[in-house]
Amino acid sequence: MPVPDAGGMGKLFRRIAGVCALVLALSLSAIVSSTGAQAASLPVVKGAVRAAAAGDYSTASAVGYQWFGSACATVFGQKVCWPGGYLGHSIKGSKLKITREDANVEDLVGAGVVGGIYCNYQFTFSYYNTSGDLYRSRKSPMVSKCTSYGDSPIGHVFNKDITLAHAGRACARFIANGKTLATQCHNISK
Repeated sequence: MPVPDAGGMGKLFRRIAGVCALVLALSLSAIVSSTGAQAASLPVVKGAVRAAAAGDYSTASAVGYQWFGSACATVFGQKVCWPGGYLGHSIKGSKLKITREDANVEDLVGAGVVGGIYCNYQFTFSYYNTSGDLYRSRKSPMVSKCTSYGDSPIGHVFNKDITLAHAGRACARFIANGKTLATQCHNISK
Protein backbone atom coordinates (compact mmCIF):
# COMPACT_ATOMS: atom_id res chain seq x y z
CA MET A 1 0.00 0.00 0.00
CA PRO A 2 1.51 3.38 -0.97
CA VAL A 3 2.43 5.74 1.85
CA PRO A 4 0.98 9.27 1.45
CA ASP A 5 3.47 12.06 0.93
CA ALA A 6 3.83 13.47 4.45
CA GLY A 7 4.89 16.90 3.17
CA GLY A 8 1.88 17.12 0.87
CA MET A 9 -0.50 15.91 3.57
CA GLY A 10 0.98 18.36 6.06
CA LYS A 11 0.43 21.20 3.62
CA LEU A 12 -3.13 20.02 3.02
CA PHE A 13 -3.88 19.88 6.75
CA ARG A 14 -2.33 23.32 7.33
CA ARG A 15 -4.43 24.70 4.47
CA ILE A 16 -7.61 23.10 5.84
CA ALA A 17 -6.83 24.31 9.37
CA GLY A 18 -6.20 27.81 8.00
CA VAL A 19 -9.48 27.74 6.10
CA CYS A 20 -11.37 26.51 9.16
CA ALA A 21 -9.86 29.25 11.34
CA LEU A 22 -10.66 31.88 8.72
CA VAL A 23 -14.21 30.63 8.24
CA LEU A 24 -14.74 30.59 12.02
CA ALA A 25 -13.40 34.12 12.41
CA LEU A 26 -15.43 35.40 9.49
CA SER A 27 -18.53 33.56 10.69
CA LEU A 28 -18.24 35.17 14.10
CA SER A 29 -17.93 38.60 12.51
CA ALA A 30 -20.85 37.74 10.23
CA ILE A 31 -23.02 37.06 13.26
CA VAL A 32 -22.27 40.57 14.44
CA SER A 33 -22.40 42.30 11.06
CA SER A 34 -24.97 40.53 8.91
CA THR A 35 -28.04 38.43 8.56
CA GLY A 36 -28.15 36.66 5.21
CA ALA A 37 -28.91 38.74 2.13
CA GLN A 38 -30.23 41.49 4.38
CA ALA A 39 -26.77 42.06 5.79
CA ALA A 40 -26.39 45.18 7.89
CA SER A 41 -22.91 45.99 9.01
CA LEU A 42 -21.72 47.48 12.21
CA PRO A 43 -20.68 51.06 11.43
CA VAL A 44 -17.13 52.10 12.17
CA VAL A 45 -17.07 55.71 13.24
CA LYS A 46 -13.94 57.77 12.55
CA GLY A 47 -12.52 58.89 15.89
CA ALA A 48 -15.10 56.69 17.61
CA VAL A 49 -14.09 57.51 21.19
CA ARG A 50 -14.09 61.26 20.58
CA ALA A 51 -17.26 61.07 18.47
CA ALA A 52 -19.13 58.99 21.04
CA ALA A 53 -18.14 61.35 23.83
CA ALA A 54 -19.27 64.35 21.78
CA GLY A 55 -22.39 62.61 20.48
CA ASP A 56 -21.25 63.19 16.85
CA TYR A 57 -22.02 60.23 14.61
CA SER A 58 -22.32 62.26 11.40
CA THR A 59 -19.15 60.92 9.77
CA ALA A 60 -19.17 57.16 9.48
CA SER A 61 -17.93 54.30 7.38
CA ALA A 62 -19.30 50.80 7.04
CA VAL A 63 -17.74 47.57 5.83
CA GLY A 64 -19.58 44.27 5.45
CA TYR A 65 -19.19 40.87 3.86
CA GLN A 66 -21.57 38.32 2.40
CA TRP A 67 -20.29 34.80 1.81
CA PHE A 68 -21.52 32.76 -1.14
CA GLY A 69 -20.90 29.56 -3.05
CA SER A 70 -18.82 26.72 -1.75
CA ALA A 71 -15.64 24.82 -2.36
CA CYS A 72 -15.24 21.18 -1.39
CA ALA A 73 -12.46 18.64 -1.01
CA THR A 74 -12.41 15.00 -0.03
CA VAL A 75 -10.13 14.35 2.93
CA PHE A 76 -9.69 10.73 4.01
CA GLY A 77 -12.96 9.83 2.32
CA GLN A 78 -14.94 12.65 3.93
CA LYS A 79 -16.32 15.52 1.89
CA VAL A 80 -15.34 18.82 3.53
CA CYS A 81 -16.95 22.03 2.23
CA TRP A 82 -16.52 25.70 3.10
CA PRO A 83 -17.84 28.95 1.66
CA GLY A 84 -16.24 29.65 -1.70
CA GLY A 85 -15.98 33.42 -1.77
CA TYR A 86 -17.26 36.67 -0.38
CA LEU A 87 -18.68 39.93 -1.59
CA GLY A 88 -17.09 42.80 0.33
CA HIS A 89 -18.97 46.12 0.38
CA SER A 90 -17.79 49.37 1.92
CA ILE A 91 -19.23 52.85 2.13
CA LYS A 92 -17.63 56.10 3.26
CA GLY A 93 -19.64 59.22 3.83
CA SER A 94 -21.64 61.40 6.16
CA LYS A 95 -25.34 60.94 6.89
CA LEU A 96 -27.06 60.65 3.47
CA LYS A 97 -23.97 61.69 1.49
CA ILE A 98 -21.80 58.88 0.11
CA THR A 99 -18.29 59.93 -0.92
CA ARG A 100 -17.00 56.46 -1.85
CA GLU A 101 -18.61 53.08 -2.29
CA ASP A 102 -16.99 49.90 -3.49
CA ALA A 103 -17.58 46.19 -3.78
CA ASN A 104 -15.20 43.32 -4.47
CA VAL A 105 -15.22 39.54 -4.77
CA GLU A 106 -12.42 37.46 -3.31
CA ASP A 107 -11.75 33.90 -2.14
CA LEU A 108 -12.17 32.92 1.50
CA VAL A 109 -8.89 31.07 1.75
CA GLY A 110 -7.00 34.34 1.98
CA ALA A 111 -4.89 33.70 -1.10
CA GLY A 112 -5.69 37.14 -2.54
CA VAL A 113 -7.36 35.72 -5.63
CA VAL A 114 -10.89 35.81 -7.05
CA GLY A 115 -11.35 32.13 -6.16
CA GLY A 116 -13.91 31.25 -8.80
CA ILE A 117 -14.87 31.35 -12.44
CA TYR A 118 -17.27 34.20 -13.10
CA CYS A 119 -18.37 35.25 -16.57
CA ASN A 120 -20.34 38.30 -17.73
CA TYR A 121 -20.19 39.85 -14.28
CA GLN A 122 -21.29 43.18 -12.91
CA PHE A 123 -21.72 44.98 -9.61
CA THR A 124 -24.89 46.94 -8.90
CA PHE A 125 -25.41 49.41 -6.08
CA SER A 126 -29.04 49.91 -5.05
CA TYR A 127 -30.66 52.27 -2.56
CA TYR A 128 -33.90 51.55 -0.72
CA ASN A 129 -36.01 53.73 1.57
CA THR A 130 -37.09 52.54 5.01
CA SER A 131 -40.20 50.92 3.46
CA GLY A 132 -37.93 48.78 1.26
CA ASP A 133 -38.77 50.59 -2.00
CA LEU A 134 -35.94 50.91 -4.52
CA TYR A 135 -35.47 54.56 -5.49
CA ARG A 136 -31.99 54.69 -7.03
CA SER A 137 -29.34 52.40 -8.44
CA ARG A 138 -26.04 52.54 -10.29
CA LYS A 139 -24.11 49.81 -12.05
CA SER A 140 -20.54 49.01 -12.90
CA PRO A 141 -19.79 48.21 -16.53
CA MET A 142 -20.53 44.61 -17.55
CA VAL A 143 -17.31 42.57 -17.87
CA SER A 144 -17.79 39.97 -20.59
CA LYS A 145 -14.58 37.98 -20.05
CA CYS A 146 -14.40 35.12 -17.55
CA THR A 147 -12.21 35.03 -14.48
CA SER A 148 -10.00 32.09 -13.48
CA TYR A 149 -9.48 30.86 -9.91
CA GLY A 150 -6.03 32.42 -9.65
CA ASP A 151 -6.95 35.86 -11.02
CA SER A 152 -6.70 38.94 -8.84
CA PRO A 153 -9.87 39.85 -6.92
CA ILE A 154 -12.49 41.70 -8.96
CA GLY A 155 -14.47 44.74 -7.94
CA HIS A 156 -15.71 48.22 -8.70
CA VAL A 157 -15.30 51.59 -6.97
CA PHE A 158 -17.54 54.64 -7.22
CA ASN A 159 -15.64 57.75 -6.07
CA LYS A 160 -18.29 60.21 -7.26
CA ASP A 161 -20.21 61.82 -4.39
CA ILE A 162 -23.94 61.18 -4.25
CA THR A 163 -26.55 62.36 -1.80
CA LEU A 164 -29.29 59.89 -1.06
CA ALA A 165 -32.89 61.06 -0.94
CA HIS A 166 -33.90 58.83 1.95
CA ALA A 167 -32.61 56.91 4.93
CA GLY A 168 -32.86 53.15 4.48
CA ARG A 169 -30.42 50.63 3.00
CA ALA A 170 -27.56 50.77 0.51
CA CYS A 171 -26.89 47.39 -1.11
CA ALA A 172 -24.16 46.00 -3.34
CA ARG A 173 -25.00 43.03 -5.55
CA PHE A 174 -22.63 40.74 -7.46
CA ILE A 175 -24.18 39.35 -10.65
CA ALA A 176 -22.57 36.81 -13.00
CA ASN A 177 -24.22 35.34 -16.10
CA GLY A 178 -27.45 37.13 -15.16
CA LYS A 179 -27.68 35.46 -11.73
CA THR A 180 -27.28 37.30 -8.41
CA LEU A 181 -24.60 35.44 -6.46
CA ALA A 182 -24.43 37.69 -3.39
CA THR A 183 -25.98 40.82 -1.92
CA GLN A 184 -24.64 42.84 1.01
CA CYS A 185 -26.46 45.82 2.57
CA HIS A 186 -25.73 48.61 5.04
CA ASN A 187 -28.26 50.65 6.99
CA ILE A 188 -28.18 54.36 6.19
CA SER A 189 -29.57 56.92 8.63
CA LYS A 190 -29.88 60.69 8.60
